[in-house]
Amino acid sequence: MGTFTLSYTLRNVFIKHKDQWIIFAMCCYFGSCYERQCYHKASMMKGHSKMFEHVSSAIPRNIDPWKY
Repeated sequence: MGTFTLSYTLRNVFIKHKDQWIIFAMCCYFGSCYERQCYHKASMMKGHSKMFEHVSSAIPRNIDPWKY
């Protein structure tokens, strides 16, 4: 075994394993699409959550909810 060479590394990484780079790029793309979809879904749900609906309905209308 010889010393580390840049040409050997580039050949191994980019030429011999190019199918793995394609799979990696596809995973990155689909991951970013999924992240954008989740962010959009969460922004669409803003103000429509039913989790604390009973708490917000118990607050009287004429009282400031931030000071209640």
